[in-house]
Amino acid sequence: MAIIKTAPNCTGLGGFKLRVYSNKGIIIATLVFFVLSTLDAVLTLWGLNLNVIREANPVMRVLIAKYPELFLMVKLLTPVVLGLYCWWNRYTDRRLVTYALGIAVGIYVVVSLFHLYWIVLYKMS
Repeated sequence: MAIIKTAPNCTGLGGFKLRVYSNKGIIIATLVFFVLSTLDAVLTLWGLNLNVIREANPVMRVLIAKYPELFLMVKLLTPVVLGLYCWWNRYTDRRLVTYALGIAVGIYVVVSLFHLYWIVLYKMS
């Protein structure tokens, strides 16, 4: 009988193990974060135009109302800036990199699920 130990700070997907603080892990997590942030921006603008949602974040609400281009720039640059920050700190603070990218991606997965929920409700009504 073989005992398989998983390395700390790894995400297991089937037989696939990925250290989030590794070079590849940072790149993949940043790309996922970028895609989810872009999806969030597009779906938020779509939902606002249809009057079926309201922006929950008060800062983003002001940006959307007064400076929609700045809203898009912030949404697209946030994952890039976080990814670069994590890249620069990948050897000095692995825990920070792991938590920062993990929490960011986790939040945007939840936000994407909320968007999916209101899209389904909108299509059903």
